[in-house]
Amino acid sequence: MRKTYEREKVLDYIEAYDKHFTIKQLHQEIEKDLHISLSGVYYIVELLVKAGLVVKHPFGDNECEYESIKRAKTHHHKICRRCGAVKEYSDTKLQKTLNNKMFTAFSIEYQAVYTYGLCKKCYNKLNPKKKQK
Repeated sequence: MRKTYEREKVLDYIEAYDKHFTIKQLHQEIEKDLHISLSGVYYIVELLVKAGLVVKHPFGDNECEYESIKRAKTHHHKICRRCGAVKEYSDTKLQKTLNNKMFTAFSIEYQAVYTYGLCKKCYNKLNPKKKQK
């Protein structure tokens, strides 16, 4: 991938994020310093995904979210199938198990675990007599 000022600037913003972001959120931040179109940001982020520098998370029906590959290695996700809420979690035992898994002719770069279910709020709405702790 050819190195350009805009691509470097977008990557700098991405690496400064400490959470997931959407293309629209990233564009709003970048617009403060650099005039670049929303489609330009989208194109650059997709290039960075292909280059392995950014991870794309397709969380259910919502807009895709992204994060730096550096940050993606440290956590997993719980996604509520009713309201779409995404919560991050860490599990060192799970991480060790995934890291120790051997695959033939395959080199692991990172793992993403997506756990779908009901968040506490949605569970309690659907089951008012059985409160989830």
